[in-house]
This record gives sequence, C-alpha cells and structure tokens, in this order.
Amino acid sequence: MTDVVVKCLADIDEPGSEERAKSGDYFGRVVAAISMYRPGPLAFIPQFIENALHPEKIEYVVPEMADILSTSYGLMIYQESIMSLLQVVGGFTLGGADLARRAIGKKKFEVLQSLKQTFIYGDEKTGVLGGIKKTGRSAEELEDLWSDVEAFASYGFNKSHAAAYSMVTIIEAWLFTNYPEYFASADLNKVGGNQKN
Repeated sequence: MTDVVVKCLADIDEPGSEERAKSGDYFGRVVAAISMYRPGPLAFIPQFIENALHPEKIEYVVPEMADILSTSYGLMIYQESIMSLLQVVGGFTLGGADLARRAIGKKKFEVLQSLKQTFIYGDEKTGVLGGIKKTGRSAEELEDLWSDVEAFASYGFNKSHAAAYSMVTIIEAWLFTNYPEYFASADLNKVGGNQKN
C-alpha cells in the first residue's frame, strides 16, 4: 500500500504540485488508492497510477464519462461512478441505477444479461433510453463499456467511506511521523470496550 501511494504521488515535487495540492488532487489520489487496494481492482493499480500522473492521456469511450470519472482518473473505482454512468450513458433512473449496481455487485448473472441489454438498447417498459439512443454510440462501444461496468461494480467502493478512511490515514501518518513515541504510546495503551485499568 505504501508503495502504491508513493508511486501515485511521484509528481509531488514537480512544478504545479502546489496547485494540485490546493485542488485536492493529491487527497483524491490517496482516496482512490485506498479504494483500489483490494482483490479485483488491484489489477488496475498500474493504470490508475499512470492516469493520475498523466491525466491528459486518459481516453473516454463516451465523452460524457469525463465528467463522471475525472476525479477517479478515468476508472470506475466508486459505486457512485458506476451509478452515474448508468444514468448518464444508459438513461437509467437513480433508483434503477442503484438496483443495477446491487445486481452487478452480487453477480446475479441472469439479471446482468437483461441489464446489459437495457444499458445498450433501452427498455420501453421502464422508460430507459439505452446508450445507443442517448449517446449515439455503437453497440460494440457500449458492450466494451459494459464490460468495464461489470469488472468494477463487483468491487466498487463507497467514495464517502474511502474519503473518511483516507483522512484518518493521513492524520495517523502525520502523527506517527512527527510524534512517533507519543503515537506508539497512545496506540499501545489504548483501552477499548468496558475493560478497567
């Protein structure tokens, strides 16, 4: 994990780093790294690092994805990104996108096939337009995009949880670096639950 964070912050001493820090870009990288350092998304970490260091090289299948995925460096790391993509590209409602996210996460294969069809071609009964009508993209492009949705949705992380974990991580790292004896002492002497001294 330390290696991943060091690599994704490799440009911290380069020109423009102060602006990136002020914009929250570095914090966003830590949030994304924490979210990806798990089985599944772990395979995408090299791409994440490359995208974080060179955002100008990120290519989006559908231009609307840039708004959705810019804070996650072109990858569908968060559950919220997946839901937004289903809405913006596929025309799902917010409720429909959440149901789809759950079905994908639980790998309900019979449901996945119908969701894929709805995402690409739409569904008149539910009023979902589908990606072909909504974006004008080809079925092949949308099938590739759906493969990414399936790959990430199984492991999609809640962004607010990741941000909270990142904040705690940064605070503890700062305390450990600047006050190692106090930090270690507090950590070792902490008493949890109803235990009495």
